Amino acid sequence: MFRILIFAFLQFVFAHNDLLAGNIVSQNTDADGVEVVAFIDYEYAMPAPAAFDIASHFAEWAGFECDYNLLPTRSIRKEFLREYLRSYDTQLGRHVDEDVERLQRLCEEVDSFRAIPSFFW
Repeated sequence: MFRILIFAFLQFVFAHNDLLAGNIVSQNTDADGVEVVAFIDYEYAMPAPAAFDIASHFAEWAGFECDYNLLPTRSIRKEFLREYLRSYDTQLGRHVDEDVERLQRLCEEVDSFRAIPSFFW
């Protein structure tokens, strides 16, 4: 039986598609004391589901040596996604609210893409 997945959370976004640690640059802090992060090397960027880009980022945690012990656990992925949603809402000027169903839906979408980055590369 096939399960049809509906990716309704963020639809397509501008996806980097190569968010390994070397392409994420931390730059001091802003006037409010918040760490500023920048991304570099956009040669693989294209429109894609946000969940795919996040799953690809998690796959990069294994590093060039492909040490799969470094992949984020379910609880780490969930905390990352919680912060992702919080930041997403803040950037859009939305009220930041802990929506458990929305977080769960994003977790499922990201998990459904976990094997795809291997095919992509």
